[in-house]
Amino acid sequence: MAKRILVTVSRTYDNPAEMERVLRAAWTWAPGAVLVHGAQKDSDLRAVRIWASLGGQDEPHPVRWRPEWNEGKVWKFAGFDRSEKMAKLGADLCLAFFGPCDREDCSLRGKHASHGASHCSGYADRVCGIMTRRFGSPIPRA
Repeated sequence: MAKRILVTVSRTYDNPAEMERVLRAAWTWAPGAVLVHGAQKDSDLRAVRIWASLGGQDEPHPVRWRPEWNEGKVWKFAGFDRSEKMAKLGADLCLAFFGPCDREDCSLRGKHASHGASHCSGYADRVCGIMTRRFGSPIPRA
């Protein structure tokens, strides 16, 4: 069975050279591994393009629209739920690429890593026991 590498990328992460270096190293460690990701169009798909250039396959897990959202009940934790489901499926490694938080409603905006990538990597590490490597800045503690 092919190894699985879970990748989570902040929308504000902006170091494509580092990402490429890390993904190439992961490919060397686990050639043929499947890259598991949340299909976020800018950040996750940048990692997918690099992975595909190495010959790798990917497994997207986009957030699925729920009918109750049409009633104005926007579920703001949809990304967190998706991240937990991806981690629960299992992986041999989680690669997390962080940029600063840019949420308008966050009182610590810009002073810590983005909420989504922090949650995904923390859940993978602490709850699912997946070996996790963190890159970028600011990097949250495990």
